[in-house]
Amino acid sequence: MRIGMVLETPFPPDIRVEKEMRALRAGGHDVTLLCGHREGQLLEEEYDRFRIVRFREPVEGTINKAANLLHHWATARKRAWEQAVETFAQKSRVEALHVHDLPLVPTCLAVSRRLKIPLIFDMHEIYPVMIRGRMPTAIGLRQKLNSGVHSLLFSPGWWDSVERRAVQHADHIVVVIEESKERLIRMGIAGEKISVVLNAEDIDSFLAIPEQPAIAEKYSGDFMVGYVGGVDNPNRGLENLVRALPLLLDRIPGTRLLIVGDGPLRPTIEALVNKLGLSEKVIFAGWVPFNEVPAYVKAVQVAVIPHIINEHTNHTIPHKLFQYIALGKPVVASNIAPVRRILDDTGAGIIAREWSPQGFAEAIIQAHERLQSGAHDPQKQEAVLRAKYGFQAVSEPLLQLYRSL
Repeated sequence: MRIGMVLETPFPPDIRVEKEMRALRAGGHDVTLLCGHREGQLLEEEYDRFRIVRFREPVEGTINKAANLLHHWATARKRAWEQAVETFAQKSRVEALHVHDLPLVPTCLAVSRRLKIPLIFDMHEIYPVMIRGRMPTAIGLRQKLNSGVHSLLFSPGWWDSVERRAVQHADHIVVVIEESKERLIRMGIAGEKISVVLNAEDIDSFLAIPEQPAIAEKYSGDFMVGYVGGVDNPNRGLENLVRALPLLLDRIPGTRLLIVGDGPLRPTIEALVNKLGLSEKVIFAGWVPFNEVPAYVKAVQVAVIPHIINEHTNHTIPHKLFQYIALGKPVVASNIAPVRRILDDTGAGIIAREWSPQGFAEAIIQAHERLQSGAHDPQKQEAVLRAKYGFQAVSEPLLQLYRSL
């Protein structure tokens, strides 16, 4: 089948999109990706033997911009993208549109109905809940005014209605975790219309990434606690993790915290680190290329998922969980339903007793004690990961879905 994937953001990177494309190719499908454009990227290129087409949104005058904004608010469709998707689908002769994330689903639905091809909605997260959880960042007056208008038009309630229509009208829905499927069933969506495609890891490919000993050497000698991921919204729970550090230092004086990732919340986290006098104990590595991620995870003794517990985090699963487990690290995590279930299955970690600095400090100390006593078993956790949460957790549901089409 000729599958046209659509992603609004620039690519690369997007780990989930890349893994799904590889899984579908292995199943004999022809996959082409239409995605957003970043300065310096080619409008068309081959990436890992996939054809990538990038859409550079046109610069609009004030009147056109206002008209398109109102059109988007009234219809949930984006005019420029709608034309781009239709042109892409026709030129590539796609037989199905596979759309990642909610914002472009209404746009692509309009195209799929005109071209009489099925639409698959790949729901990475619960978008309305994510919108509710966003925190304003330090921006200028003009941006604040624009943001105010945008927030008024595209409120969480507006996104709720867009999501309801999207899940009703999509031909099939892909979710990242069983809990998300259960939520859609409670919304009245038939279970057979939903496939669970985990954010699982292609373990062999991930572990085959070349060693970079210089990174591990850079952080040797201390008890390193590590976080890998976005520093982009409060749901990440990083403030809580930073506040746990003084409690850890009382028990394990050599502790340091390594934060690998970047985003608009970083200045807030850095300000907290300075306020608590922890600047020598917290390392901000910033954004790193994906091929360096394993080296940074290997550099830490305990890996952490400190996410806030809410509707959003209870219905998604982070890639980093599977990466941490694949590399044999003990994981300390918030009491998030899908994370807890997978850690229980693999025996790979400890759930914090409560979502607080004290709860995380206690759990990290327990992980440290397990490492010291030899109770942690990385071989066992990798074996369970391979058996239940390897690449087949991505490929098999996807291939079954496309067989059904």
